[in-house]
Amino acid sequence: MKRYLIAAAATFFSAGCSTLSDWRNPAVPIGVDHPPGIGVNLVSVDFAPPSGSCSTEVAEAAQRELLAMGVEVGEVTAVPVDEFGDGRMAEAPRRLTVVLGDTRCEASRHTSSRQEQRTKTETVTIGDEDDEDAQIKVKAESKYYVTIYSASIVFDAGISVQAFDADTFEPFHAWHIAHAAGDQARGENVQPNYPPEEPLRQEALAEAGDELSRWLLPWTEDVRLTFYDAEECGMTTTYAAFQAGDTHGAIAAAERSIEVCAEQDDRFRAAAYYNAGVLHFAERNHGLAREFFDAAAAVDPDNENVARAAGEVRRAVQLLREIEALNGQD
Repeated sequence: MKRYLIAAAATFFSAGCSTLSDWRNPAVPIGVDHPPGIGVNLVSVDFAPPSGSCSTEVAEAAQRELLAMGVEVGEVTAVPVDEFGDGRMAEAPRRLTVVLGDTRCEASRHTSSRQEQRTKTETVTIGDEDDEDAQIKVKAESKYYVTIYSASIVFDAGISVQAFDADTFEPFHAWHIAHAAGDQARGENVQPNYPPEEPLRQEALAEAGDELSRWLLPWTEDVRLTFYDAEECGMTTTYAAFQAGDTHGAIAAAERSIEVCAEQDDRFRAAAYYNAGVLHFAERNHGLAREFFDAAAAVDPDNENVARAAGEVRRAVQLLREIEALNGQD
């Protein structure tokens, strides 16, 4: 039994300390392009006057994004009040009128306290004070309590969104955007001040604006994939080039790593193929990325990073087809 336990521990230690372990290797962002959530490439968007401070800031941020993407932005003074059903129009309009309104735009504050037991260790001298040789020093432990106070603040940004066909004023879609940002301050035996509200407000509104922009415009998701920065096979050189922004140089280094790793353990060979796939994925060369991920899987079928990256490439290809289909409608 002891031998089995020792062997298991040794295996775990070896796996945990491997240069291919996830905790020893960085994660890099890979862009995956998405079509707009509305399902069409918009030509123009008119905004009705927002009702509420949160809606005003989110609308202004969305207008800047739309203008940067070449979409016409206008204003309307009023829109018809109509009932929104559960369904949507059969086809999304290319021209929208958008109405934003606050449903919640405020910070909530909360305080709490709790008792926490601590242990204090002191050195105590026992014996005759006048005779050092007769003294004994011992360590004594004592228990005491402290009060932990906390002051929490959460800023909630809740915004209703209504979209109409700008030409017919027919209701198209309605939904609710809700984002919150919070922070907490702690104090020992003293009540702390609340964290500042404004940074939380800005964070919540930025997230709300991003959600609205993702619905109106194409957007790019950052998918984080492990990149092997191992010393074996020169992978550190590959990663250094990639970090320096030299993706083409990194691809060349990755191809050299594959050659150097030809006689290496299967795990390192697969890692070299995988790195090349990640680099081609970063360049949006999805076909080549899939080829390298397939090669990595053939060598090391148990590598979870390879399986995940291959799945992300398939998803990216499907999203690209949707984008191409929308562009074909223009």
